Parts: sequence; C-alpha cells; structure tokens
Amino acid sequence: MLRKKNFENNIYMKMMEMVYFYLKANLLMLGLNLPLFLAVNFLELSIGNALIFFIALIPLGISIGAGFLIIFYREASKAYQFPENLNKQILQLAKKLMGYWLMGLLSLLILLIDIVFFSKTQLFIWLFPGLLVLSVFTMGIMIQGIYFRIIYPNKRNIEILKWSVCLSIKKFYITIINVCLFLLLVITMVIKPQFGFLITPTIFMLLIYRNCTMLKI
Repeated sequence: MLRKKNFENNIYMKMMEMVYFYLKANLLMLGLNLPLFLAVNFLELSIGNALIFFIALIPLGISIGAGFLIIFYREASKAYQFPENLNKQILQLAKKLMGYWLMGLLSLLILLIDIVFFSKTQLFIWLFPGLLVLSVFTMGIMIQGIYFRIIYPNKRNIEILKWSVCLSIKKFYITIINVCLFLLLVITMVIKPQFGFLITPTIFMLLIYRNCTMLKI
C-alpha cells in the first residue's frame, strides 16, 4: 500500500512539475509578447491601428524563438527545467532573429497590401490563389527558420534561409500544418487573450516544434 501511495505521489509531483514548467514558459512568452498583449486588449482591430499592430508583432518572433529554445532544452535534458543563462540566450537569439523576422513581416505586409489592392480589380480572382500560397509559404519559412536557428545556432543566416525555403516547399504538408497552428495561436490571442497568452502558447509551440523535427536536412 505504501509503495502504491509513493508511486501515485510521484505521478502527481511529475504532473505538477510539468504544469508549473509550461506555466512559467507561458509567462515568459507573455512578457516577450507584452506589446501585442496590450494592443489586443486596449486597441480596436482596424486599419487605423494597423501600424501599431505591425510593430507589436515584431517581438512575437523572439517569443517563438524562446518557446522553441525552452522546448529544445526540455527534449534534450529530459527535465522540466529552463536552460542556464536563459535571458542571455534569448538576447543572443533576438539579435540573430530580428532581421530575419522583420524581413518576413515586411513580406507578409506587402502581400496583404497586394491582396487588398487587387481585391478591387477584376484580376483578383486570378491573382488571389497565388498571393495566398505565397503568404502561406512566407509564414512557413519564418516559423521553420526560427526552428533551424535553434537547432543550428552557429549556421549563417543565408544557410538557415536556404534550408527553410527548400524544406518548406519539399515538405509543403508540414508547412501548411505549421502555418495553420500558428494562425490558430494568433487568432486565439486576439479573440481570447486570457487563453491565447497564458495557456495555449506552449501547446501550439510544442505541436509546431514536433512537426519541425520531421524536416530533415
């Protein structure tokens, strides 16, 4: 009986340790996403606030990178612990990801402007499918590029970009799944901020991370 209780206590302790670990990870990502959190809660989602929302999306890439970094360390160490010098690692990661993420956001902005512009013309029915595909692959390249940056921290940005582009096309089904998961995360943040920022981030990050592990170079 005593052994059975100890076994159950161990299970409960492990579950609590896991919950606490992912709660801390969500709080960390909330801190990094604070501009987006404030924008979603206090601003109306409208064209007039588009620039503010665009700026608020910039830290999102760093937040995704931090989430992947924590998951990578968790998978490697098999322990529910954060990496040592996590703040320093996130700062170094931010320096490497900032240009890459900004380039992706600007590309998405240009594609969105094109969609809005051509929606008022007769060419829209012909151009929309192509613009939509480009938008999906741009998001896939952005997300999967962050994964490769975590896995291969010493590789040059041009190599990371090349791998992201090639594998996003070659493994298009993984790209589509990852983009859908990413969009669900963003939609949850906008519609239900209390869930989107405090509960679901690590769930979506873990699913996307597991999908990315199937992208073999």
